[in-house]
Amino acid sequence: MLQRLSPPARIAAIYCGAATAWIIVTDLLMAWWFRVPMATIAVEMAKSLAFVVIVGVLATKTIRKYAMREAEAKTKSLLDEHSVFAAGERVHLLDAALQAAPTSIVITDSRGHIEWVNPAFEKISGYSSSEVIGKTPRVLKSGKHPQAFYDGLWRTITAGNNWQGEICNRAKDGRIFREAMTVAPIRDSEGVIRHYVAIKEDITESKELEGRLMRAQRLESIGLLASGVAHDLNNVLAPILMSIEWLKSRYPTPESHQILDIMESSAQRGAGVVRQVLTFAHGIEGERVEIVPRHLIRELQQMITGTFPPGIEIDVHFAPDLKSVIGDPTQLHQVLLNLAVNARDAMPNGGTLTISAENCRISDKEARLTVGAQPGDYVIISVADTGSGIPPEILDRIFDPFFTTKPKGRGTGLGLSTVHGLVRSHGGFVTVNSALGVGSRFTVYLLAAKDAPVQQKPQGGGQTLQGGGRRLLLVDDELAVRRVGEEVLSHFGFTVVTASDGIEALEKFREFGGQFTAVITDVGMPRMSGDDLAATLRSMAPNLSIIASTGILSESQTMTKMKALKAAGVEIVLNKPFTSDLLMDALKKALPPSELPEQVTSPRIITFPPMRGDSLPG
Repeated sequence: MLQRLSPPARIAAIYCGAATAWIIVTDLLMAWWFRVPMATIAVEMAKSLAFVVIVGVLATKTIRKYAMREAEAKTKSLLDEHSVFAAGERVHLLDAALQAAPTSIVITDSRGHIEWVNPAFEKISGYSSSEVIGKTPRVLKSGKHPQAFYDGLWRTITAGNNWQGEICNRAKDGRIFREAMTVAPIRDSEGVIRHYVAIKEDITESKELEGRLMRAQRLESIGLLASGVAHDLNNVLAPILMSIEWLKSRYPTPESHQILDIMESSAQRGAGVVRQVLTFAHGIEGERVEIVPRHLIRELQQMITGTFPPGIEIDVHFAPDLKSVIGDPTQLHQVLLNLAVNARDAMPNGGTLTISAENCRISDKEARLTVGAQPGDYVIISVADTGSGIPPEILDRIFDPFFTTKPKGRGTGLGLSTVHGLVRSHGGFVTVNSALGVGSRFTVYLLAAKDAPVQQKPQGGGQTLQGGGRRLLLVDDELAVRRVGEEVLSHFGFTVVTASDGIEALEKFREFGGQFTAVITDVGMPRMSGDDLAATLRSMAPNLSIIASTGILSESQTMTKMKALKAAGVEIVLNKPFTSDLLMDALKKALPPSELPEQVTSPRIITFPPMRGDSLPG
């Protein structure tokens, strides 16, 4: 029975039982001994038993309360011991997490003096904890922010607010790096700021990537603009080149021919610059012809002699038996010019720029040891300077796109990557040797002519084509092209009818009853394009000879227009600007044999001049 009671109740029950037995026995003995009446004894016994019961109940409550206090105290003691253990473990875990965090963490006191940094801070900044503890974060000051930037940061955090933003810092080795930073004040129990915690993420690479993406987008925009500019420039150059031969026949004196040759050379150089812009913007391949390297070098020498600072001495020499190479003159000129400009920039205080060229043969063994090389005869062109040299740690990156050590606004990082790409496209390669304080030497290896394929220019047909009064329809939205084209074709005996766009051309075609020997039409025109005009004329006169002419279009336009021209049966495309000789060659190819003074057996599907044999140049 007692087993079912709680310990305090059990104690009280034992006490009550013992006290009750004692009272009953002693009172009965006293009544017998002293002859006390039983009624009196019963009253005394009842009082005593009531007292015992009351004491037992109170004792039970007292003992229970004491026991509960003891149990609570013991439980609290156990909980406190567990809490101390848990808090210690939590501190250990937090310390491990902060040590392993990839972001920099800096803790300062209320005055901004550094008290603790994590390993990520040491790795990113290059400073050890012992070097910065006790100092302020000004040790990382880069000089890229005005003082107002730092004053605003300090005002924000001392006012009890968090500061978030990007900051440019300088590492111990002088390297500039960017961080996304959050600084938070830490208050004590009374609300007083005792510390500041800065959490910083290195965003240098992401910022560089963002900058490259923005530059790439700008270059894409430049490429789109270049297509339009190239088209307009080619329309400007077309009448100049077309009129040269006509002018030579009108002014046959040697002095006149000399001036006209200069005009033709300048116009051809302008056309080459246009192709160069398109090559950079869209990767269009240029014309590959046989080139004498010493002529390229002499042209470069003439250009830089008058434009480079007078403190730079230019030394040029090459082997007397220098072989020729196959390539695009404009692209190779750009290669040498880029290298020369880099050499100039490496010598801000003057120096010597040396350009040399010689023949070289690379054996099978040497080719295997050189990336991009193949055995054979080469012409090597070297551009050397006596400048500051290239640090060894960046030598492997100098050909990377967008990589530059020049100040902002002085370089795009595309010069050497363009050199590398153009030389590789010519089947060659580039090497570099550099020493700090001594200078650098870039060497361009180009396959000699007999080891490289040559792309032949189209040749004239021998006997000059005579129009004999035959009627041609010349369609172009450029007035200058129409005027010069009409004059040149009339000079060769053709009767020329002109139109400014496709709609007017159809009206002229109907007006003359379709009696035209051939139609020469521009591709890009308002109201009706040349390919639409060709398709319409072909439906009206299936055997009509049609020649298309075009400035350089974008790559997407190239594919679309070429398909449309082929569908319209146009077999000959003249790329602006073109000479009168090429125009007459195109007519000889386009006109049926019965229309010519002699049989023409050469192929009818050709492109003038040859820039991309299988597509309409952009």
